[in-house]
Amino acid sequence: MTIDLSKIKLDLIVKNRKAELYLDEVREDYYLPLTKDYQDCVRHVKKFIKIRKFPWYVHIGAQTAAFIIDPIGFIKLKWQGYNFLIESYWELKRLVKECEMEFEATEKAIEKSEKIINNIQKAIDDKVE
Repeated sequence: MTIDLSKIKLDLIVKNRKAELYLDEVREDYYLPLTKDYQDCVRHVKKFIKIRKFPWYVHIGAQTAAFIIDPIGFIKLKWQGYNFLIESYWELKRLVKECEMEFEATEKAIEKSEKIINNIQKAIDDKVE
């Protein structure tokens, strides 16, 4: 049984290229918008933290004005707003972490395949000589 090293090498090169294209595609289509949403969520959380540091009379005035302008929206925000923002923050953080772990695993697999390709190339060169 003979092993065709050039075919194995070609298969690994194709596999690596597909993995590289997958990383580029996922970054453009999924990861970049996801990180943008995450950064927006972090910005809103920081705004809420900053707003909480205002004196009590500022809060009363702002909440009264918000209630007068849009009572239904104000009530919805009071009941759901903070929980929704915190849940969104942790969900986005989890998704970003999963993407980063997937990218790292794929990049490690690409590096490992490149080492194998180099070893195969050395074996092919030794066989030719």
